[in-house]
Amino acid sequence: MIDLYFISLHQTIIMRKLSFIALFGVLLSCNSSSPDKETKKDSTVVSKDTSVAPPTTDSAAGVTLTIDPVKYPGSVAYAVFQQDGKTLFYYNVDDKKGSISINGKKYNFTSYSHEINGSTYELKSGDDLTIEVTGTKYHDYANPEPGIMKGKAALVTIILGTAKLATNNVDVIDGTNAD
Repeated sequence: MIDLYFISLHQTIIMRKLSFIALFGVLLSCNSSSPDKETKKDSTVVSKDTSVAPPTTDSAAGVTLTIDPVKYPGSVAYAVFQQDGKTLFYYNVDDKKGSISINGKKYNFTSYSHEINGSTYELKSGDDLTIEVTGTKYHDYANPEPGIMKGKAALVTIILGTAKLATNNVDVIDGTNAD
């Protein structure tokens, strides 16, 4: 009778351990497939001729920023920022005008800051839009017009409200120091 009691007790202990392991497994599987977790994916958007969206978008509001290429009038007093041969934005230091188009809306710059031959630029449109260009490295090229420099920006960060977009590999043509 005592042997039967120990066998029954032993079976009960084993059953409790197995049920605990099964419960633990169910809890882990529920946690890993939770629908409230998001998987972020690269959301690069480049359409054929109308829009360029740099590769990294970090937005607290869930808004994807898409830069629409713009045309600039072209003169020696411009700072021009291009990617893949398309103008992302520009600024003219003589008439203090420039613009960018984001998600189909044009923003005119109200502020421009750049030290001549410096590696950083800052452009603003009101309080909502800020563009920071950093790490620009200029290179020599056969230049028919003195004072125009060409280079590449290491990082361009665009902040619109709470949405933020960062990209690299942006060409910089700076004619703001040209005569």
